Amino acid sequence: MRPAHFKFVLKTSTQDGRDLARIYLRIISCYKVKYISVGRSLHQRFWNKERGQVRRSHPDSAEINKYLEHFLTMVQDKYRSGQFDAGSIGRNSLEPDVISFLDTIINDRIRAEQYRTRQKYTTLRNRLIEFKKTNRIPFETIDKAFVREFDSFLQRECDNSTNTRIKHLDQLRRTINLGIEEGLLFAQPFPKLKMRKEETEKRRLSIDQIECLRQYAPPANSLRYHAKNMFLLSFFIGGSRFEDTLLLEWHHIRGGDIHFTMGKTGKHHHIRLIPEALEIIDRYAYRRGEYKYILPLMPENVTRENIVRFKQMVNCKNVLINKQLAAIARDLGMERFTFHSARHSIADYLRLKKVDLYTISKVLRHSHLRTTEIYLKKFDHETVSAEFARAFVKEQQEAGDER
Repeated sequence: MRPAHFKFVLKTSTQDGRDLARIYLRIISCYKVKYISVGRSLHQRFWNKERGQVRRSHPDSAEINKYLEHFLTMVQDKYRSGQFDAGSIGRNSLEPDVISFLDTIINDRIRAEQYRTRQKYTTLRNRLIEFKKTNRIPFETIDKAFVREFDSFLQRECDNSTNTRIKHLDQLRRTINLGIEEGLLFAQPFPKLKMRKEETEKRRLSIDQIECLRQYAPPANSLRYHAKNMFLLSFFIGGSRFEDTLLLEWHHIRGGDIHFTMGKTGKHHHIRLIPEALEIIDRYAYRRGEYKYILPLMPENVTRENIVRFKQMVNCKNVLINKQLAAIARDLGMERFTFHSARHSIADYLRLKKVDLYTISKVLRHSHLRTTEIYLKKFDHETVSAEFARAFVKEQQEAGDER
């Protein structure tokens, strides 16, 4: 391997509208010169040309110079080990890139079996590629303009709600912060956008609608039949989440209670099986002893050994059941509702029955009472409004009777 000369340079020809120029690593070998962008930009007045480093007058000089030192060591090690020579080094080979970093995060989350977190990063990755139409996005390009354009893309092209867009931008902010922790870039404040979350409607069914759903009679063993039973079972065992209800097993039923570990929190939960819940479970008594799951929806050959495929299957079943519930809503002339509406419905039912906040919190398996208060806040507002209007109607009726 022939010797090579390495030096950082600031190429003022690359200055942008902010008067920032890109820093490159210049490599001279075999009478050939190659430049590699290190993924950083700087104002010319902060650059020490002789030393090839950032001047101390820059507020982040120590961090940037440390990053450059790390970058140089990485390139020299690869060069000396013969992994490439100066002629084979390209800008894309080493420049810190968001997509490749997201791939690393996703793989780490798979190994840690953090599927929900992995799914969030995967969705962000796919949206960024759709947005830029490339799988290479340098960290340095993520500035305020980038974020605003990405937000506009999510709203215009993806038809995302305000709350969904906020979630994507928060996930992008986490990615940038993780990149800083890994030394892929120096401290770069994520641009702040003032976005206020929208109030979302917590769709729930009244007890009359629950009774109407109980009377609904789709063909036996059809998807709508199982969707109806699964929704009602969730309602009658305290609003269990979709994954927890889907994966209920026969051995979870013990001593008149149903015991299970919640997929979201990993905490154990048990609750008394009331007659309405037992009635639904009895419809599947023919499966006891032969099948693991109470409900005939999750393929039993899909196991947690392949956690990604397992979670993907759960998500697919969630989409499938929600489609069936939408069809049931049309059949019954109701507003569209989803499986999670069972959780909202039981919370509102218990509230209307004057059940205390602590008990409702335990039924919903919330870790903090504050979470339950927020959960019920929307329902309280509607009840107060209705009672307020009813008071005036009563007053008018009484005045009419006096006349």
